[in-house]
Amino acid sequence: MSDAACAKQARVKARACLQLAQEAVGRAEAATPAARNNAACALDTYGAIISASGAATAADFVGQLEALRLGRDTATSDSRARALNKSLARTASSYAEHVPGEAAGPYYAADSAYWTGADSSGVAACSAFGTARDWLEVAGQGGATKDFPPFSGSVRALGVQLERSSALKGCDA
Repeated sequence: MSDAACAKQARVKARACLQLAQEAVGRAEAATPAARNNAACALDTYGAIISASGAATAADFVGQLEALRLGRDTATSDSRARALNKSLARTASSYAEHVPGEAAGPYYAADSAYWTGADSSGVAACSAFGTARDWLEVAGQGGATKDFPPFSGSVRALGVQLERSSALKGCDA
């Protein structure tokens, strides 16, 4: 990975795996082996790029965040999904801290908190939804990453999901 050509080739692979996983999830095929394999491929490849390359880009880190989300959403067990969601929360929070003013970190932190709330009940769910709201507010103030489209539509969509789920679980807005 320290060779620029190898890193470039790895990025092409990571982006291809990520796109295939996104397309499968978009077609409601998250439970398929192909979706899981492509999400794992993206996560592993972005992880290798980031850990082995001193020249990891913001797009590599955002790709890793999306791969964690897709890995969680395609997981075959609750324990695996929860572990990936915890990793997503840690990674997104770290990214938000190290790259302030960009929407990706706060957006994925909000997504992780939302998922935690949806997976919980009672006070735990409402607390997680509150955390998601806080992160979404920060994400709404952020911009777009260089190699990814603006997160504004995603932030709005997650906000709508959050409010619906929050109301269904009886949480105060």
